[in-house]
Amino acid sequence: MAKLINRKFDLWALLVLLATLLLVICSCGQGNQVSVPFNSFVGGTEFILGESNRFPFAIVSLDGQELAGADIMVDFYYVDSGREDFKFSKRAEPLEIGLSTKHVHDDETIHVHSDMKNLYVVQNAEFDVSGYWESRFRVHSVGGIKPMPSNLAFHVLTQPLAVSIGQFVPIIDNRPNNGDSSNHGVHFRDMQAYSIGEAISSGKPFLVIWASPLFCMSKLCSPVIEEVVAIKALYDDRIRFIHIEPWNVEVARETGVLQFTENAKIWGLRSEPWVYLVNKYGIVVERFEGPVSSEELEYSINSLLSLG
Repeated sequence: MAKLINRKFDLWALLVLLATLLLVICSCGQGNQVSVPFNSFVGGTEFILGESNRFPFAIVSLDGQELAGADIMVDFYYVDSGREDFKFSKRAEPLEIGLSTKHVHDDETIHVHSDMKNLYVVQNAEFDVSGYWESRFRVHSVGGIKPMPSNLAFHVLTQPLAVSIGQFVPIIDNRPNNGDSSNHGVHFRDMQAYSIGEAISSGKPFLVIWASPLFCMSKLCSPVIEEVVAIKALYDDRIRFIHIEPWNVEVARETGVLQFTENAKIWGLRSEPWVYLVNKYGIVVERFEGPVSSEELEYSINSLLSLG
């Protein structure tokens, strides 16, 4: 009987020892995590009250390295008028877009861009009140590193400023003239063959991309152009593709100041790049501000074509 009791005691002691070791290992693992600050950047400006919004963003280390393929939960807070109300959380999807691109300057020199391409997007973000909001990021640790991105402040509008879903697109003379184009070295010159009016008259749906390869302010133009060019190869026989320069290129070259063209102002643009999908009647069925992947475009184009 005494031997049985001793065996039970030894077994219990062993279990306690194993549990203690497990706790120590877990504690050490947590203690060895290194918190590293990261900067965060929002990839859009138009987030609309009561709509299903895309919330694109990038997370970049202090030395400029993009955080790629991370598991990220985004917490959204309403922070207007001194308040700090938690609203909802959503998991972000990795969004890898674009490649290295090159263009030719006026002096024939070739400039290679390696643009930001490892981004994230929260789909179907619905904001229930207009005003100032803040996104906060919870990033899963990778290899003992705990990324700590900065919070992102943004504004939710009651109404869109740019041409929006369900609206007729403004008919403009968008074909470049007098050097009003910065597409040197970029393979989409045939995307400037149609005006908006001609595209509507053709009876086909069409895609419009507002982007500037030379004068891009957001670092997203070239990657988004690459995504559109890739999609164009698949759908060129079924929809029209139109590129429009958002900046006044002549003013930019002469003064270094970026001013939106009158066409961009008519469309209500306040940022770039933008991609619009328009049905054969000239009505916007989808729009993307900032980064957008070829997969997102392909899904939306297929949905548009299925409507006939």
